Amino acid sequence: VFKNMRGGYDFFNCYGTHSKSVKISGEKYENHLTENLRGFHVNQKLWNKREDVYKVVTQPLNNEHAEWLEELVSSPKVWVQEKMKDNEQSWQGDNYLRPIIINDSDFQIHNTEDNVHFIEFSYPLSNPVSTQIG
Repeated sequence: VFKNMRGGYDFFNCYGTHSKSVKISGEKYENHLTENLRGFHVNQKLWNKREDVYKVVTQPLNNEHAEWLEELVSSPKVWVQEKMKDNEQSWQGDNYLRPIIINDSDFQIHNTEDNVHFIEFSYPLSNPVSTQIG
């Protein structure tokens, strides 16, 4: 679901490939322990930051749909529809609209000789999954 250039909302069902990667960063410090405390960590993380990044390659599209989906990439408000997990609650039933941010630098349109197009882009979640503190 995305806000189009006319201020309305459009949706697109993507049946291509969808992959996920996780980026972890954090801050580490070193404890100085005596030999009596061998079971404790010497190196320990103060905190971990996690960013889930999803990559999408759409199904084959004609020229009109490929041009229309350029609005998706430039839209300031985009959501993906997901099934509810664990204890999440929603007024939409079993589905949830999760806000995302499309990476500007990762948008590509692939064209074939048969005038078929594929759109590739990546996005992180607008609300990060978790940041853990040690």
